[in-house]
Amino acid sequence: HPTLLLEGPEWNADVYDEEMNSEVDKWPVRHQASAFAGAGRVFAPRYRQAHVRIFDLGDSLSYAAAAIAYGDIREAFLHYMKHWNDGRPVIIAGHSQGSYHGRTLLKEFFDNEEARAQLVAAYLPGMDMYLNDFDTLRSCEGPEETGCLCTWMTYHDGYLPPWLVKKKERHSAETSAVPLCINPITWTTDKSWSPKDQHLGLVRPGFWLSRPRSLQGRVSEDGVFHVQRPKVFGARWFQRNDWHSGDINLVWANVHENVLRRTLMWHKKHNN
Repeated sequence: HPTLLLEGPEWNADVYDEEMNSEVDKWPVRHQASAFAGAGRVFAPRYRQAHVRIFDLGDSLSYAAAAIAYGDIREAFLHYMKHWNDGRPVIIAGHSQGSYHGRTLLKEFFDNEEARAQLVAAYLPGMDMYLNDFDTLRSCEGPEETGCLCTWMTYHDGYLPPWLVKKKERHSAETSAVPLCINPITWTTDKSWSPKDQHLGLVRPGFWLSRPRSLQGRVSEDGVFHVQRPKVFGARWFQRNDWHSGDINLVWANVHENVLRRTLMWHKKHNN
């Protein structure tokens, strides 16, 4: 799950903090992990998430806090593989800090041809990822491809976050510096706007699915998922440049459908 530790002096969250656990269940588990229900069992382990400041500071304490967080996720994954997987196909999913650690998990356990055969796909939006992050793992380019990575960062059409603008200026001639990105409406890397009728619906804060055909998006040349303002009641009041918090919610129904689709394709490929 993404970062919910936004205040206080602690570097890592306490997994026994009932208030924090309630927030995790109410928001990321309910609004994000739910998109993966139906394709199989969903596991959302508690972990000592790092404070949001690690992404701004990037110092030795930040790396230590991130290592603690990843260590919990790694142990949870190993426990799952040992006790509950039993050779089943695997989907790795996360958002924001969860995607940050999910990338490390992919590199450690699925970045080779033999292990990747068990991977349906990874869905890791909300974190910039690059082709040279992996040795053999590649970005998905179609809606039924398996053993690959789906990642995207959502911003309003024409907007780029300042950190990405600076990175672009520093590495303007390097194509490897462009983040990987897929359109989570069409599940392609095509740079044209997605047709309205391909948007299946979004999930609003009250956790109700609504408004199919209300969002159009495209993969930009800068490696982000650009969207137009959602066509929902009161949308003009919700205009924003950074849709990070809606990376999954805005395309919840498309994610849900695609997870089922890729899982069925995995079984078809493996004659299961």
